[in-house]
Amino acid sequence: MTHAKSIDALLDMLSTQGKAAYFGEPVSVLEHCLQCAHFAEQSHASPATIAAALLHDVGHVLHGL
Repeated sequence: MTHAKSIDALLDMLSTQGKAAYFGEPVSVLEHCLQCAHFAEQSHASPATIAAALLHDVGHVLHGL
């Protein structure tokens, strides 16, 4: 699998399986991840840090909450 396909598959998984509530919070896992990436971007973080903020909870999606 190419890197682009891997990234697409990861983002697709996050968007389709990230609909569960984030540990009882009023946001989904996906919303939480997007919020983190947004705040990283707003603080002028590097692209790698923004990507890390977006993907930091992907393990929860892989293994369920």
